Amino acid sequence: MPTSFIGLFALMLALGSRAHIAALASIATTLVVYYAFSRMLLVPLPRTEWLSFLG
Repeated sequence: MPTSFIGLFALMLALGSRAHIAALASIATTLVVYYAFSRMLLVPLPRTEWLSFLG
């Protein structure tokens, strides 16, 4: 999760996005992808303590 956030954030900044927009979009995209794979596609992903609010 942190790696996907950092990667998305860096790519958005490299493409000229503003920092606060890039951070919000990176967080949202990372959480949506995590939720889609773990809940909808039932792919077993590593559990982390700081993502316990996702169920």
